[in-house]
Amino acid sequence: MLNLPGPQFEAVVFDLNPPRGNLPPPSAAQGQRVPALFDWLEGPLGPGLAALRTSLATVLNPLPPLQQTPTQAWRGDRRSQPQQLDRLAPRALVL
Repeated sequence: MLNLPGPQFEAVVFDLNPPRGNLPPPSAAQGQRVPALFDWLEGPLGPGLAALRTSLATVLNPLPPLQQTPTQAWRGDRRSQPQQLDRLAPRALVL
């Protein structure tokens, strides 16, 4: 956690969403914030280290971008769909 770049560490903190007052402010050194994060995670009110593992996986391995834009998906834009789908349509419906 100490070796994470600042923006990734902040993304993990944002994802975990600890209650106010449990971590020093973002202006504090990461070396002060990491132990406070672990104290909260492992404390009676914290979600545990499994939540940290999940958050790290989410932040360090983000999902790939969508193949089509939301507008194309909503409109059913055929240009964004694989050509293989044409073979699945009944011939009477293909124009």
